[in-house]
Amino acid sequence: MDLGDGLTWILLAAATLLGSSVQGAVGFGLGFTVVPLLAVVEPLAIPTVPLLLGMSLLLGTLVRDFRALDRRGSLLMMAGRAPGTVVGAALLALVAPHLLGLLVGAVLLATIAVSAARQAPPLNWRTQVAAGFASGVMGTAAGVGGPPASLAYRGQPGPVMRATVGAALLAGTVMSLAAVVLMGRWDWRHAAMAAILLPVALLGLRLSGFLNDRLTPGRLQAAVLGLGLVAALAAIADAVLHTVAGAA
Repeated sequence: MDLGDGLTWILLAAATLLGSSVQGAVGFGLGFTVVPLLAVVEPLAIPTVPLLLGMSLLLGTLVRDFRALDRRGSLLMMAGRAPGTVVGAALLALVAPHLLGLLVGAVLLATIAVSAARQAPPLNWRTQVAAGFASGVMGTAAGVGGPPASLAYRGQPGPVMRATVGAALLAGTVMSLAAVVLMGRWDWRHAAMAAILLPVALLGLRLSGFLNDRLTPGRLQAAVLGLGLVAALAAIADAVLHTVAGAA
C-alpha cells in the first residue's frame, strides 16, 4: 500500500478513531489498531506515529483525572521505564525494517496475553517498577506501552488508573521519542503523519465518553483485544510473506 493512496489514509483514520475511542475509555487501545496497520503500510513510522498520537490522548486523560493521580506510583513506573526504553531501543535497532511486522506482532501478542490476565498483580513498588520496565520495552520497540502499565493498576478506581498510568506513560513517551532521535530514526514526515491524524485521535477521545455510557469496560477491552489479536497475526503474516518473496 502507498501513503499517497486515499484508501490508506481512510484506513489509518478509521484505526485511529477506533483505537483512541477505546483508549479514552479503558486506558489503552490505540496501539492495537494503528501499529499493525503501520507495520504494513509504513514500518519506519513505528514507533514515532503511535507515540506522538498517544501523547495527545495521555494529556487529555491526565488533565481530566489529574486529582486522582498517585504521584508515588507514577514516579516508580517512570523509574522502570528508563531502562526499559534502552532495551526497547536495542530491539528496534536490531530488527530490519522488513521484519518489523514480526516484532510488532510479537509485542502485540505479549500485550494481549498481559491484558487478558484475569488476576491483577498486587500493587506495590516491585510491580510498579516492573510495569514501567515492560512498558518501556514495548512502547519503544513497537509503540504499544499502555497495557503493561495499565495491568499494575487493574482493580483500582478508573480515574486513579487513568491519571497515574497516563502520567507515567507521558514521561515514558518523551523518553522513547528521545531514543528514536538518538538512534537516527526520527523523520519529520512521520511527525506530519501524526499531525494529520491528531484531530481524528482527539475526536475519538471525545467519543470515549459515549462508549463509557453504553458499554462496560470489560466488553470494550474484550473487543479491542480480539481486534488486536487479528491485527497481530496479520502483521506477522505480512512480514513472513515479504521475507519469503524477498528470498525467492
